[in-house]
Amino acid sequence: MQEKRQEEQENLKLDKKILAMVISHGRPDSLKRCIQGLHLSNTRPDWLYILDNGIGSREQDLSGLYPGPIKPVEIRSKENLGFAGGVNYLLGHVKKLSWDFLFLLNDDAVVHEGCLGSLVETTVNLGHEAILGPLVRELERPWKIESSGIAVNNKTFRIRQLHEMPEKKIVSRAAVSGCSMFIPRSIIEKLGGFDSKYFMYFEDIDFCLKASRAGIEILVSRDAQVFHEGGRLGGPKKVYYSTRNQLRLAKRNMDGTGFIFAAPFILAFNLAASLRRKQRHAGGAGNGALHSRLTAFFHGAADGLKGLTGRGEW
Repeated sequence: MQEKRQEEQENLKLDKKILAMVISHGRPDSLKRCIQGLHLSNTRPDWLYILDNGIGSREQDLSGLYPGPIKPVEIRSKENLGFAGGVNYLLGHVKKLSWDFLFLLNDDAVVHEGCLGSLVETTVNLGHEAILGPLVRELERPWKIESSGIAVNNKTFRIRQLHEMPEKKIVSRAAVSGCSMFIPRSIIEKLGGFDSKYFMYFEDIDFCLKASRAGIEILVSRDAQVFHEGGRLGGPKKVYYSTRNQLRLAKRNMDGTGFIFAAPFILAFNLAASLRRKQRHAGGAGNGALHSRLTAFFHGAADGLKGLTGRGEW
């Protein structure tokens, strides 16, 4: 039965070329799991590009982690470009490749063996443009759903990761998690890539909201699943970028009156998060002292209201 399913998925993919793109942040163990997950996938990408995002040289031989017929291509940036900047940087290197779909992964995401095949099948069966996200489970607690999509409140601009199992195989969402996205090339060319001014956090939601305004559906496929390590970055850095970038996101997606109404709610959400922030993994960056997180919150709020972007002091 499994062999038949794999054959069906390969037949669907025959005339569709998939580019897998992994944004690495100097986590060799995570990257190893990510690449091996792709190797064990029932449906494999036609190209695998990996960005070493300003981390520097690494002795590990990536080709040994992906012993298939496709050799991983690793590209190193001179500086940390952030998630969005890293994606755009790699897109600049693959313009001449004839890919149809982009399978975007963070290095701390591990795909289930049937994930990519399910995403291809869903996209082909839809018959129209859409951005797809898989169901995201926690890597260390796979019974827990980390994200079944993202909801955005149009008035307060509260942003929530949804954790319930979707009732249908395909469900519509405001946005999907950037840890894993499946995007047709036509959408990338229409929207022009991600906004690198965010540096980190909310660029995935910004991309989805921009797509929605262009009439493109944002969907989660329940049968496609990814396991996400996550939780490594905590403390003042996360507080700063989350606060600043949520304000930026609201400014870009609301009129002036709407933003004035939503801004106090956004500040309240982020202040509360900075007071209670917890670290999922003991090996993560840590929460930092309370005064450091509060300092980061006020800097993020000030910079967000002033419209500052890019890589901040944190």
